[in-house]
Amino acid sequence: MITNRAAKTSQVMNRATTFVVYAFVGRYLGVAEFGVLSLGLTLMYTFQIFAVAGLKLLITREISREPERTNKYIVNGTIAVMTFSLVSFLALGLFVLAMNYSTQTSEVILLLGLALIPYALTNICEAVFQAWERMHYIAYGNVPANILKVVGAWYILDNGYSIHYLALLFIVCYVLVFSIEWWYMMKNITKLHIEFDYQFTRGMLVKTLPFLGMESVIAIWASIDAVLLSKLSDEFSLGLYNASAQLLVPAILVIENLAFSIFPLMCRKFDMGIENLKNVYEYLVEALLAIALPAAVGLSFLAGPILLLLYGGDNFSQGAVVLQLLVWILIPIAFTNALGQVLMASLQETLTLKIVVVNMIISIVLGIVFIIPLGVIGAALSTVISQGVNLLQHYFPTAKTLRGINLWNVFWKPMVATLVMAGYLFLVSNMSIWFVIPSAALVYGVCLVGILILTSGSIAQFRERYFLT
Repeated sequence: MITNRAAKTSQVMNRATTFVVYAFVGRYLGVAEFGVLSLGLTLMYTFQIFAVAGLKLLITREISREPERTNKYIVNGTIAVMTFSLVSFLALGLFVLAMNYSTQTSEVILLLGLALIPYALTNICEAVFQAWERMHYIAYGNVPANILKVVGAWYILDNGYSIHYLALLFIVCYVLVFSIEWWYMMKNITKLHIEFDYQFTRGMLVKTLPFLGMESVIAIWASIDAVLLSKLSDEFSLGLYNASAQLLVPAILVIENLAFSIFPLMCRKFDMGIENLKNVYEYLVEALLAIALPAAVGLSFLAGPILLLLYGGDNFSQGAVVLQLLVWILIPIAFTNALGQVLMASLQETLTLKIVVVNMIISIVLGIVFIIPLGVIGAALSTVISQGVNLLQHYFPTAKTLRGINLWNVFWKPMVATLVMAGYLFLVSNMSIWFVIPSAALVYGVCLVGILILTSGSIAQFRERYFLT
């Protein structure tokens, strides 16, 4: 449990520091440069999936079963990901050439693409750490790199350097993480002995195809709207879109981590019977909606002031309408995180893969249909609709698995508390945002807890249900 917590903490820290860097870029460079950096990072994150080739999950699983073969997996896995990283970088170069981006945009994307190699090698280290249950070493590598990322970004931008130097900073941070984690792996887990085995590597790559398939489709789906917007519109529109999308990251991280933490319990409950799994599902989706609903309503009310507060400059406030559309994806994301855990716990991985493939196809079609006439607003609409389709695809098979789902039972409590908060926001909307945000959160929290205690019957029963005691 401690090792998993360390891994998730590192992931949250990585996302949080990147969020800070985005805020710096918005304040120092403006919307267009924000769009360039966000496109570069989006493409880098997408091509990272192909660079790792699904080997992280496979190596973790195999070393967990056969720890004596750790060295063999390290050597052959390292050679494999280096090869895939080079191929991925070449593919990224061809993609940039085909998209005919501006010189600055192409240069930033290709610079960030150089980080594919250290990133892929880091994944080999982290697979070994996870298999050996030494996940705290991941934090040892990520903490100094994240500090460097934030301090370095501030120094670069405050001294007037271009966005190219920011891309170089990301490369340095990835190299630093890999260097630290590799050192800990060699010092505390194994000593490296070269034993390349072509047949072993080939067999390893065949086994990893299912992992690569699912991860690659999900990555492409996540980046489609931004990529289409970059081609069919301009960097300014892309900057507005991604600036708005970044404000959803904190809520999405909380939703994903909560769903992840409940997954082992759901697996155990599935083995005990469908009714047991259904009870945990209802608890989970109610908790996720308790995060998503107030976040969506609050960001919708305060879209303009929050964009201005975070990024500075009036140009970013033009993205208020985009944010007011995008915030509503939080609700289907909350539902699908719970529904998706049910499908995985009930051993329906193949169905999950089919769902994400359909999502990808729908996103491409919707993106082209909406972005050409509507630009950035069209991209936001495409994202919202595709997330709604994703929810429907998850809902029907999950309802069948659970033999029916009572949506009202899990929806009404956070909805009532959110409506109370919305009324409060309407009354105090002209006051300082520094007062409005914490006071609205307090109103919502008090109202929700009060409803939960009343419907539970007593404080003791409330604690038993909502704290799983």
